[in-house]
Amino acid sequence: MFALKDVIIKESAPKELLLEKHCDFLQQFQQKKNEFEYIFAEPFRMSGVFWCLAALDIGNSLDKVNAKDVIEFVLSCQHSNGGFSSSVDNDPHLLHTLSAVQILTLYNCTNLMNIDGVVEYVKKLQQEDGSFAGDEWGEIDSRFSFCAVATLSLLNRLNDIDVRKAVGFVLKCRNFDGGFGTRPGSESHAGQVYCCVGVLAMTKHLNTIDVDQLAWWLAERQCKSGGLNGRPEKLPDVCYSWWVLASLKILGRHEWIDKKCLREFILACQEEENGGFSDRPGDEIGGREYNGITKFDCTFPYIADVNKYEKIIKIGQGTFGEVFKARDRKTGKIVALKKILMENEKEGFPITAIREIRILQKVRHQNVTELLEVCRSKASSYNRGRSTFYLVFAFCEHDLAGLLSNVHVKFSLGEIKEAANVLITKSGVLKLADFGLARPLNKQNPRYTNRVVTLWYRPPELLLGDRKYTTAIDIWGAGCIMAEMWTRSPIMQASGNTEQHQIMLISQLCGSITPTVWPGVEHLPLFHMLKLPVDQKRRVKERLKPYIRDAQALDLIDALLTLDPTKRIDADRALNHQFFWQDPMPVPLHRMLSQHTTSMFEYLAPVRRRGGVQNNAPVQPTSHMRMESYQDRIIENCNKGTGYYAVSFLGWITLREG
Repeated sequence: MFALKDVIIKESAPKELLLEKHCDFLQQFQQKKNEFEYIFAEPFRMSGVFWCLAALDIGNSLDKVNAKDVIEFVLSCQHSNGGFSSSVDNDPHLLHTLSAVQILTLYNCTNLMNIDGVVEYVKKLQQEDGSFAGDEWGEIDSRFSFCAVATLSLLNRLNDIDVRKAVGFVLKCRNFDGGFGTRPGSESHAGQVYCCVGVLAMTKHLNTIDVDQLAWWLAERQCKSGGLNGRPEKLPDVCYSWWVLASLKILGRHEWIDKKCLREFILACQEEENGGFSDRPGDEIGGREYNGITKFDCTFPYIADVNKYEKIIKIGQGTFGEVFKARDRKTGKIVALKKILMENEKEGFPITAIREIRILQKVRHQNVTELLEVCRSKASSYNRGRSTFYLVFAFCEHDLAGLLSNVHVKFSLGEIKEAANVLITKSGVLKLADFGLARPLNKQNPRYTNRVVTLWYRPPELLLGDRKYTTAIDIWGAGCIMAEMWTRSPIMQASGNTEQHQIMLISQLCGSITPTVWPGVEHLPLFHMLKLPVDQKRRVKERLKPYIRDAQALDLIDALLTLDPTKRIDADRALNHQFFWQDPMPVPLHRMLSQHTTSMFEYLAPVRRRGGVQNNAPVQPTSHMRMESYQDRIIENCNKGTGYYAVSFLGWITLREG
């Protein structure tokens, strides 16, 4: 019986093991230690070092690594309580303690560490019911039982803990289907099965379970593609395949699965050009894979403490993070600190932050916010024993709630989500910010999520479920933001915040969506599911004329808001539109903006919140606020500024489309 959810393996997928490329792939991260992807993996580095070393050892390439550096790094992470941390200055944890012991065992030098200290550390983490906490903060999980037992087993000190109680807790985690969960009553999962089976094997208690029942549950994890999943509702991947196959091997039932098909699945997950494995065939090497391999160099100068910056005021908050204005305590330089929210993360660093960092690494441009560094706070009970990470950006004094800019990112889609993502420095330079939902372009197999772009700026193709969209989605956002410069509020602001209401507003402004005006639209997934208004005439120029007196500006906005994305004006043609070449010509705004010594974010915050960081978010500057005082002064003379920023923005889009 095969699992229902599965992947497709292409005929062109690799069919031989690219061992040499994989070894080179692991080694290359010693040369990439200045990349931000590498830096933020610090909380997982010890485990990453072990897995990389284990892979190199399998490939007979362990001698290519400087053993002295590795051993010194591991020993530097042992704390006075005997436990090991992921890296220097982090708190000890059972997972990293096991990884450290495994590394030293690999090099046959466990005698160099404080063995008695390790044993005492593990003993103190055992609870009355036999379970183990991962660290002093007290999280209980069957994985930590495995870490504890494996650590002491490697040191031949297993009898120093209460083995009977440890086994008893693991057996309580067993479910009716034969599998094991994180704790009693939780659902079965292949990762937990491996950990619990490992505990029972090391303590010689495998005879206490129904091996065949468990092996049958594990064998059912194989999909038709050959890959193994971790739970019935999951897709197969190489990670799950390891846990399941290893468990079956321990149970002596590895012949119960089709190993030939599994081999083909794993080989198909290889990255042929540079080495490495993706989760599944055809996927890119992404966040979780980087979490496992970008931590390898043990000599990296560790990530800076966020306390080097003094927080001044909270200037923004969104779904994926908080933003503070801050000052470098040493140099006095003003920066923006973006706190990465990790409260709901269960698999490491958030993928949105990983995407943002990777894109900012590739895109270096005067109109993109500059990522200066990544900082962290130390782990504490306040954040459940985890570090808190901050992205440090060059500070921009204003956003574009009332000005234009709309720039395409050369390597990404979906960046233009709303005017608040477009910032302006006091020198009048436009900067794009927040690349968390941007995605790399894939021209060969374009298939993206359509849940991008703030609803009010979302183009009709996304609302109708298109997943093979193009850079035209950001051109639509350009039209919305350009019009907003004159109207001072979003031109299609859905009060109900629903796709149905948004598509209605688009139809009322741009006309009915029909195959006549947009050939092929009837094939989009949601065309027949949403209620599309009929007999609506196109009224873009008519509706905006009371606000926009410039006929050329109206014509450009009308072209930007074309329903059919294949007919929508592109960045190059927009840049050559007559609007930008008529008098008055665009001029920089640095003279006007540089005279304002207070940033817009601070000015719009209530007076009672100035002078320090507040827990509550300040009033957010939005384009539909009353334009008075400070904001009016910023927006005056905006006819010339509009052209200047539009040129910057559209020029940047042209780079990307090229």
